[in-house]
Amino acid sequence: MEWFNLPLVIALVLLSILWLLLRRRRRQVVEAPAFRLESALLNDNELNFLHALEQALGDRHRVQCKVGLAAVVGLRPGLESRRWQQAADEICDRQFSFLVCLRDNLKPLCAIELDDSSHRPEPDPVLDRVCNDAGLALLRFPAQRTYVPAEIGLRFDQLFAPAAGWTSPP
Repeated sequence: MEWFNLPLVIALVLLSILWLLLRRRRRQVVEAPAFRLESALLNDNELNFLHALEQALGDRHRVQCKVGLAAVVGLRPGLESRRWQQAADEICDRQFSFLVCLRDNLKPLCAIELDDSSHRPEPDPVLDRVCNDAGLALLRFPAQRTYVPAEIGLRFDQLFAPAAGWTSPP
């Protein structure tokens, strides 16, 4: 090997080492876990509302928290593909704050949206339309620090009495 090729060889070796180091570092970043456990399923307002809601409903109903719309509302068969995709996109990332179901068979009776300005400045009109189209009752409650179970129960009584499936707690 001639002396004038030595700097070229050294430069190529250094570039190869640098490339390997960068590739290894990039692989380590990609392999890092992408998920973490959240500290709690519900925030303080949601948890307070859940306790009041369960008191208001009694033991004949079951409350599910943060249920995705797509788990409850299906798409009607026969939709044109563009409309089907649009409808699927509308429900795929949305969720109900709470879903009230019959205890026996978990049939959905009512969706509840806890309107909290921290995650959405105003009520979601898509949620209203989806529930209306699907025939699912939707109740909205403002987020507060405390709730009165009797007031929540009264809203349900007004909405469902004497509809099938709803029975006021004793």
